[in-house]
Formats: sequence, structure tokens, C-alpha cells
Amino acid sequence: MKRDKLTVQAIQSMFNLYDHQRVEGVFITNDMNQLRKHFSGNQHLFDGLMIGMCFDGSNRIKVNHSEYFGEKGDLMILLPHTLIESELISPDFRTITIVISLDFIVSYPILRDFISNEFVRNNPIVKLSDLQYSLMMDYMSFLQRYYYEALITDKEEVLRHLIFALISSISKVYRTLPESSRKFKDRKDKIVDDFYVLLSQNYKKERAVSFYADKLYLTPKYLTTVIRERTGKSILAWINEAVIIYAKFLLKSTTMTINEISQELQFSDASVFCRFFKRYAQKTPNEYRLSS
Repeated sequence: MKRDKLTVQAIQSMFNLYDHQRVEGVFITNDMNQLRKHFSGNQHLFDGLMIGMCFDGSNRIKVNHSEYFGEKGDLMILLPHTLIESELISPDFRTITIVISLDFIVSYPILRDFISNEFVRNNPIVKLSDLQYSLMMDYMSFLQRYYYEALITDKEEVLRHLIFALISSISKVYRTLPESSRKFKDRKDKIVDDFYVLLSQNYKKERAVSFYADKLYLTPKYLTTVIRERTGKSILAWINEAVIIYAKFLLKSTTMTINEISQELQFSDASVFCRFFKRYAQKTPNEYRLSS
């Protein structure tokens, strides 16, 4: 089966947006036919955060090889680098979907914490109460209308604050979920979960696969196989992404020097950090700091 890697920019191009509708790093759907056309039948690895609110019909999808069913009143959250495959979309399926790039996310600590939350990753579809559904639809509908409005000054900045409020509300929904809502996991799922926890605690100073394998009492080869099989990405890719996300946050949200950031991330010197950053971000740290 074909597997596509999706970016926010690629999704925007599918929907033929006018220039005044484009917002760097954010896209909100308004055309279900286009969504159905591009997402049915293939596997997709999306490099950002996807939030969907179903208000009609149903959809059966696989998320990291596990099957889920969504219907009216369900909230769907797909964290970065989740492997998704839409298996069946009903003719009356309707959703408001927001996709957000990692660069948009790194400016806000709450968003960085949210995309690192293992409970969110393991529960991509949540059934909402009537009150939660009503409030979430109000949020999402307003965001959709605002996104497509023309000639709004500071649209990107306002959208940042609106999305911040939305994520805060979604985080509250997850905090209220009962323990019984956790999906049954096999041994490999547990290994992936434990790896995510270890990564969130150690990525600033530990970038060797062997460190994580030793902590999980596994061989590096077996851990590498499990992580790639279940997530579609290598261990090194996960480690490097965590480092890059934090580095981008420090560059945009603090006055720390490049040397101080390299020390914070345990690089041997600033030049090594700069080469690392440019390899994965396609910009030098200073270029990224000065970019809009």
C-alpha cells in the first residue's frame, strides 16, 4: 500500500486556497469531497498535529496499525508522526479538521507538552459528552469561519491564541477520561509507550539508541524494529525530532545564546549543534530565530 508523508503545506495545496486564506503552519478544512478524495485508500504519515470533530456520519481508521471507529460527537486527535489509514468513510461523514505544523506548535509550551502526552497518543478518538460536544463544535466552527475570513489583520497571531484555547480545552477533556477508556495494549505497544516516556525524560542528554534499549532491557536491534514497525519512524528520528522541537522553542521563546542552547542540549560545542540543527531544520539556528 502506498504511504504518503503529509505536511501542512501539501494539504493546503490540495485545497487550492486563495493567498488571503493561507496561514503559515495551519490549515482548517471546509471541503469534505477533497478530504475524502485525498485520504481514502492510502496510508499517511503526517508531520504535525491533527484535530478533528465529527458532526455527522462515521469513519473507520487505523492509527499506528490499531483500528478505531469514529462517529458524530467524537473528537479525533492525531499527534505528530502518527501513521493513519482511512478504511471506510460513510457518504454522510462530515468533520471540521484542523492541521497544525510542528513549527507552529513549538512556540507554546502547552502545545509541546500536549504532543508528547502518551495518553493522548494512545487514545486518538474520544467520545464527548453532549456538553463537551457542544462547546467543542463552537470552538471549531468559530476557528473555521475565522480562518476563511478575508482581510483580517494579525490573523496568524489571533489563530495562535484561539488554538491555544482549543488545546487547553482538549487537554481538560483528556484529564477527565476514566481509566477504563484506555485501549488494551500488547507487549509491543507497551514498549513503544515506555520508549516515549524515556524519551521525554532523557532526550536533552541521551541520543544513543543503546541507552534506551538498555533502560528497557532490550537489544538495540529489537527496540529499533519495534519502534519502526509501530510508528513508521526510527528511534534516531524520534530522538532528533525531540531535540529539534526543544531547540526551536528555545530559539523562538528565550534570549539564550546559541552556545547556551548547545550546552542545554548537551552538544560538545556550538558548531556541532549548528550543524545538527541545519541538517534537520534546513536553516541555521540564527536563521530560524530571525524567521517569522
